[in-house]
Amino acid sequence: MHHYGADTRKSVRQVMSGKFSSCMNSTRLPVFSDTLRSALDERKDVICVLSSDLRIAYCNPAWDRFALDNQGEEAVGSRVLGTNLLDVAGESLQRFYRHVFDAVASSSKPFDFDYECSSADRFRMFRMEIMPLRPTGFLVVHSLRVEEPHSRKAESPDAQHYRNSSGIVTMCSHCRRTRRVGEPQRWDWVPAHLGDRSLSVSHGLCQVCRVYYYPSVPSSSPSLT
Repeated sequence: MHHYGADTRKSVRQVMSGKFSSCMNSTRLPVFSDTLRSALDERKDVICVLSSDLRIAYCNPAWDRFALDNQGEEAVGSRVLGTNLLDVAGESLQRFYRHVFDAVASSSKPFDFDYECSSADRFRMFRMEIMPLRPTGFLVVHSLRVEEPHSRKAESPDAQHYRNSSGIVTMCSHCRRTRRVGEPQRWDWVPAHLGDRSLSVSHGLCQVCRVYYYPSVPSSSPSLT
């Protein structure tokens, strides 16, 4: 087991001491200094800067490396700039993220939480730290905390168990387990689904992740039915 990011908060707050100038409004994105950009570029943590309306304004090189290492060519910084975070968070987590960013903006205090971002063969936990930028906007740092081989029992991707009548599989947005058709309370670890780009996927939250990680997300969300 490997643990990462022990010095993240100290170093990121040192970065935050750099000047950040904003020309942001509802349609314009942040413009920040070369000093801050250089500091963020050197970080090994995956970092992005968001505008006040949660549009991606900057991604550091570590963001691109992580995307490319995980078959996410469409998620490299040059392709997601200007994208609203809520548009890619998925319906099941939009309420949670909206609440968190509103709280950070109104309190001017950082907020952090742990989340899973596993691949088919590696279990990974990240910590997301959201910090307010002055005069407006957010700095978001994703620090890898744990990475190790999976110990979960893997199920085979049997279509009759996981695809509904429309051919869609439902995966948990957090742990990435797949919900069984006909057994909506059962979510299985099906690693083959994670790398299958031919799948039509809908996202929800399994009961454990919703209660433990996202208690503010209602169980009656349409994505869970």
